Amino acid sequence: MLIESPSLFAGHIVKQSGGNPQAIADMLEDSSKERLVDKQRIREMRHAAGVRYFDFTPVMIVALA
Repeated sequence: MLIESPSLFAGHIVKQSGGNPQAIADMLEDSSKERLVDKQRIREMRHAAGVRYFDFTPVMIVALA
């Protein structure tokens, strides 16, 4: 596997994994199936662990009070 931008690749993997070791392994496994990982492919990589949600708990507590 040839990675066009190793620092961008590593940074994107860490960011999208959300710190989950299994997510990192999944993303590395998916990318290893390709011969060339260019910048466009790196930007398209996503994992469910990297999704951020808004926590409505404080809003609900204030609303119920």
